[in-house]
Amino acid sequence: MDKTIQAYEEVIAKLKEWVNENYDPEDAGRNGDCLDGLGSDDCYEIGCCKGSSRSAYDIGQILDMDLEDIIYEDEEDD
Repeated sequence: MDKTIQAYEEVIAKLKEWVNENYDPEDAGRNGDCLDGLGSDDCYEIGCCKGSSRSAYDIGQILDMDLEDIIYEDEEDD
């Protein structure tokens, strides 16, 4: 196998693994508003989870992965 193709396949495999480890449909769907009563550390963690999870979803879409749809906070109340 061509080394370039092999390297490409290894990168794709690592990206898919990262997506699977970091995508959470609920985290990706957070509205980004910090809840009253939370400290700044909690708000930071929520923002990081949302950002990482949304990035994982977007990369998964580019890689044509079959991921669960994002669950937006507003939809949970329905």
